[in-house]
Amino acid sequence: QEQLGARELGIVFYVWVSVFNLFVVSLFWSFMADLYDSVQSRRLFPVIALGGTAGSILGPIIASVVPIEGLLFASATMLLGGIGCTLALARWARGNPNPERHADGAIIGGNWWAGLKSLFTSPFLRHMVALTLLSEAVGTMAYGLAADYIKANFVDAEARKTMYAHIDLMTNTLIVLMQGFGITRFILSRYGVAVGLVVPSVFNFIVLVAVAKGEADLVRGDAQIGDGQRL
Repeated sequence: QEQLGARELGIVFYVWVSVFNLFVVSLFWSFMADLYDSVQSRRLFPVIALGGTAGSILGPIIASVVPIEGLLFASATMLLGGIGCTLALARWARGNPNPERHADGAIIGGNWWAGLKSLFTSPFLRHMVALTLLSEAVGTMAYGLAADYIKANFVDAEARKTMYAHIDLMTNTLIVLMQGFGITRFILSRYGVAVGLVVPSVFNFIVLVAVAKGEADLVRGDAQIGDGQRL
């Protein structure tokens, strides 16, 4: 920390965690798809997804009650538990090979260069990449705005940590309620995937415009106060 500095160390840690989260989720589902056959997947994937949903609720609750000093230890403990489960599943897979994995005797193959070429030849992939980049950009800006607000209104690190946990808990709970009451399924089945993607984007646009207007009004009010003090 003394060599890098707290700011630089925080940036490196944030980038590493973000990349690791994306990588480990992709690797996890690839492992699950290779581990189970079609019948097992239809039976087990909903249970696995339900476990992920439960984790999205349990995680913020743990973060809100565990002190900052213990968060990394709690995360490391759960990560070790996940590694143990992965090793156990890999050992089970060696004793119970998936008959669909080599049903035709062919290996899928491919490499990163083939995937990159597909990006330039497939309009669908190009649009998906653009959608992902724009979504991540909006999410990053929203996170920055939330960080500025929390830093300005919560005096100590423990209170800021708890507020972040509450935001995640409210967000994940809302997602669970929308899925549990069939709102997401209704939109997708009734109006299609395109509308399902557009509706959240419209809400995001409205919220960002409202935040920008509020910030502009706040800056204008501060400027008027400053002019009044000078007078």
